[in-house]
Amino acid sequence: MNMKRVIIGTAGHIDHGKTTLIRALTGRNTDRLPEEKKRGITIDLGFSYFELPDGTRAGIVDVPGHEKFIKNMLAGAAGIDIVLLVIAADEGIMPQTKEHLHILQLLGTKHGIVVITKTDMVEEEWLDMVKEDIADYIKNTFLEHAPIVEVSAINGSGIEELKGAILEEYKKVDQKDTQRHFRIPIDRVFSVHGYGTVITGTLMSGKISTGDELDIYPENLSTKARNLQVHDENVPLVEAGERVAINLSSLKVGEVKRGMVVAPPGMCMCTDSLDCKITLLDDSPFIIKSNQRIRLYVGSAEVMARTSVLGGVEIKQGESGFCRLKLEEDVACERLDRFVVRSYSPLYTIGGGMIINPYPKKRKNIPGYEDELRSLENASDSDFLRYVLSSAGRPLPLDKVSVLCSLTASELSGLLSDIGSGSKIISSEGYLVYADVLENFKRKITKSIEDFHNRHSLKKGISKEVLYSGFFKNMERNGFDMMLNILRNRGDIKGENLLSVPGFEISVGGEDKKAMGKVLSALAGDFMPPSIESFGLDEDLIDYMIEEGFLIKIDDGLCITSDTGKQLKSVLLSLFGRKGGITIAEYRDALDISRKYALAYLEYFDKIKLTRRAGDVRILIKGDEVK
Repeated sequence: MNMKRVIIGTAGHIDHGKTTLIRALTGRNTDRLPEEKKRGITIDLGFSYFELPDGTRAGIVDVPGHEKFIKNMLAGAAGIDIVLLVIAADEGIMPQTKEHLHILQLLGTKHGIVVITKTDMVEEEWLDMVKEDIADYIKNTFLEHAPIVEVSAINGSGIEELKGAILEEYKKVDQKDTQRHFRIPIDRVFSVHGYGTVITGTLMSGKISTGDELDIYPENLSTKARNLQVHDENVPLVEAGERVAINLSSLKVGEVKRGMVVAPPGMCMCTDSLDCKITLLDDSPFIIKSNQRIRLYVGSAEVMARTSVLGGVEIKQGESGFCRLKLEEDVACERLDRFVVRSYSPLYTIGGGMIINPYPKKRKNIPGYEDELRSLENASDSDFLRYVLSSAGRPLPLDKVSVLCSLTASELSGLLSDIGSGSKIISSEGYLVYADVLENFKRKITKSIEDFHNRHSLKKGISKEVLYSGFFKNMERNGFDMMLNILRNRGDIKGENLLSVPGFEISVGGEDKKAMGKVLSALAGDFMPPSIESFGLDEDLIDYMIEEGFLIKIDDGLCITSDTGKQLKSVLLSLFGRKGGITIAEYRDALDISRKYALAYLEYFDKIKLTRRAGDVRILIKGDEVK
């Protein structure tokens, strides 16, 4: 059985001892920037590791506590399994204590420990008051029943007790899914001399091996994992729940930045719109209205967004609502990802929520759309798959369905197998289509064909190309063909390039038969016939006579009877029987017709590949015709 991986993160107000606590746990200083060391405060994310009492090696993320660096804290919060909410005994709960706890709550953090630091600096009576305040404040949060551990990083008291408490919380953490596709929100990018570009992040799901092909989203940069490191050691394989550093091949540092996501090639379809559910904090200084500019934090990314509240005018403090976010930059994210929103200016954390659909419909103001989102809020993978296919209104290729549902190809295949053949999902030719979509397509197709039959009773059917370009050009062509094949196999339509409905047969009426006889008599044996239009025939009747072989179309307006065509060919072949090539004049004289007609007939024979032009003469292609 694989060992469970765990990421521990700190949270809390500036100067409450987070970095010092990590040093006491790990023996390492996570402040790496010169400015951090000079000012004595954490500005950016720091990373380290230590061993739990049972030998498990745990990664740890140190986040800045200053309000100016909240966006850096948010970049490191993704993937945290256990949080250490650090509160200094001499100050108690402070503004960033509250804001960090809000953020963790909004991100769905489930496990944590309250760590009271600097206990060596206060009297016992004061410490008891601080503990009471903390206990009151963490009620109705994920930390309500969390252990509260008192430590002093200076004298070392409480550190072993804290490690024991972390071990107990570790046992409660769910094993991350290593079977899903890998995904890493990038939180650091730097260059190592002799190696090149290195990125770091928490592997949220899946596995990565040295040499694996990777894509960096939303820029769609292709690269490979040249080397992997976990806790400063080279490893061949990394599994979900571990902090990892990846040496990327063929990419420069300037091409990659925090906020991007590492995932398998083709696994992401980046988006600039999100349908989501947002919950505002009880003490949010702002409400959310439509067309409001906010800051969105998802994964390790920060992007600006405009709001569009669905089904209501606004979302008030302590309330939840469905909202579309129109992003100013593309992001790579997935369904059910959690996020935080902050006000544009001044900067306050105002709420957060969950992405319900990362690739929403273009239209949002449609009846019942809010109810759709409500039903999707807790939808299973199979329910969401049905929604994607039913709302698409057309067949979707398997690879696109995988991305829309945040599933790998194997996961999608397994899901389809679990759903079984009794479902309304139809798989064919590399596409998936919902049964209701296919039936709707059938109704449109058959109506279009029947309407065509009513208008053109002498035609075998409507051209597939005309049907596609006229009614279904917004559908992928291969998907269109796939559904036609299903309908053909079911007997709902017939024909390949010309489509008709079952039972349709051409029936020529008495008047049309009379007109046909008149034209055929007039054209019989005439090598210089009048234009076919001069007879005033319906265009469909002319086409029918050509398709059925009564007439041969030489060029626009010039038609001859099939018997005349045989005579023209016979004369041509007899000329070739006497010489290897013939001129227009020779053919003209042989038929006693004008040059215009002779040229038209020879060009027709060129077109049907009986002859070909070589300078001023025609040469017979099919030599065996002359016998």
